[in-house]
Amino acid sequence: MGPYVTDTSPSASSLSSGSSWVDPDNGTLSETHSTPPFYLEGLVGTCYRMDELQGICENVVERLFKTRNRLDEADFSAIPNRLRAAFAQIGHRFHAFLDQHAHRTTIERLVSARTLMNVLLEINRELDSMQRNMDFDEEEWESTWSIQVRDVEENLVSAWEANVKSLRTVLPDAEAQLDALTLLKNEVRQSVSKRGTSSQGILEAAAEAVIALSPSTRCKRSPHHSALDPGTVFRGTWMGANVVI
Repeated sequence: MGPYVTDTSPSASSLSSGSSWVDPDNGTLSETHSTPPFYLEGLVGTCYRMDELQGICENVVERLFKTRNRLDEADFSAIPNRLRAAFAQIGHRFHAFLDQHAHRTTIERLVSARTLMNVLLEINRELDSMQRNMDFDEEEWESTWSIQVRDVEENLVSAWEANVKSLRTVLPDAEAQLDALTLLKNEVRQSVSKRGTSSQGILEAAAEAVIALSPSTRCKRSPHHSALDPGTVFRGTWMGANVVI
């Protein structure tokens, strides 16, 4: 978890209340001059519900607090309103992101991890752009990004292995199973060029596990079918794949 502390008491939501954070440069508590916007309150707690993405999300929260503190310390007239508005938009977007994706099932986290990490990468780059426009010192985060992504993928593998036995509870009917398999197959195709082999392997294993949930159907041979009769050809889709029977 990042080196910061937020005030989560009832008064923290008041416009007149303050907030504190731990300065990562000297390890001391520093008071802000005004309260961070409301969307910063409670975001640390929401990060706990992001499971494998918790660490990356906490780093974004830390960057938001540091940027907010710099805005508070700067002369108000020195920062254009458009940049303050840009900061608010980034914060609101991140808040909505956490609210939407917290506490997802393992299968949902598997199929959405690539997309969600791309969103978090974009948010970090938006903060970079804003800090450059304000002449703030840029923060170094990209050097550890690939390590964080690898950790997310490894933790997803562990989570899947721990929860695969409860898959039928998560996907109780054929429609839910079909939806999950379609998404998994799409992620497998994407993983060939965009994700590591470990990610591709766990996605393929998850797809096979979902297929195994489908009830088996007994095949019956027609007693009047001759070797020269081609029979009836059926073309369509099954479990997200094109088939010919």
